[in-house]
Amino acid sequence: KLLKIYLGGFMKLKLLILSCLLSFSIFADYNLRGSYGFLYNEEISNSALQSGSYELLGEYFIEPLDNISIGFGVAYSWPAEYQSVPTGLNSNPIDSSIPIYGSIIFSILPDSNIEPYLVGRLGYAVINPNKNSTAKNVQGDIYTSLGVGGYYNNFFLEGTYDKIAGYYTLSGKRKDLDFTRFTLRLGYKFDFVNTRSSESFYFPYATEEDLDRSEERRVGKECLRLCR
Repeated sequence: KLLKIYLGGFMKLKLLILSCLLSFSIFADYNLRGSYGFLYNEEISNSALQSGSYELLGEYFIEPLDNISIGFGVAYSWPAEYQSVPTGLNSNPIDSSIPIYGSIIFSILPDSNIEPYLVGRLGYAVINPNKNSTAKNVQGDIYTSLGVGGYYNNFFLEGTYDKIAGYYTLSGKRKDLDFTRFTLRLGYKFDFVNTRSSESFYFPYATEEDLDRSEERRVGKECLRLCR
């Protein structure tokens, strides 16, 4: 019963966040990002995994301000097997993981050709258990990700430190599952410039002169994007 209440509250929170983002997108520019990630230094509860893992990621962002983007995304990753299997286990408890999260990007130099940024993600990770593992009742929990990246002509390179919390049952005992990794992502951003000015939303009582400047700024931003 408590689990149903928890999941119900989590779904309501996701719907609230989604509705807020869609409302903001009426007034702000938005973009879609897709990337391919290489996973490094993966560990589960301090037990190292082998190399060769990868991740696919898709994100939707709105840009209420020039240097801030907020959005949500979903990723799908395939972790590798243990380098040395811990006592009691025969293989990695995780077959794959699906983080679902909200995210924010803070651009440091938003109008430059090379645009560095900081990125943060927070959400929930669904874990698909490895059916061949002796671990049972494998469950995911909070997903966090912090890192830096940079755009060049809408291509981006990003490095983050990611963590998925969770747990599993082994021989009737509950054990924590802390899945950590470094991720290097390569991707592309698809920009969509809204015809409505974001300034007209933030300043509903702006003068005609202010709105003219806002429109000039919007056109300039679109020209800059096309020139890149």
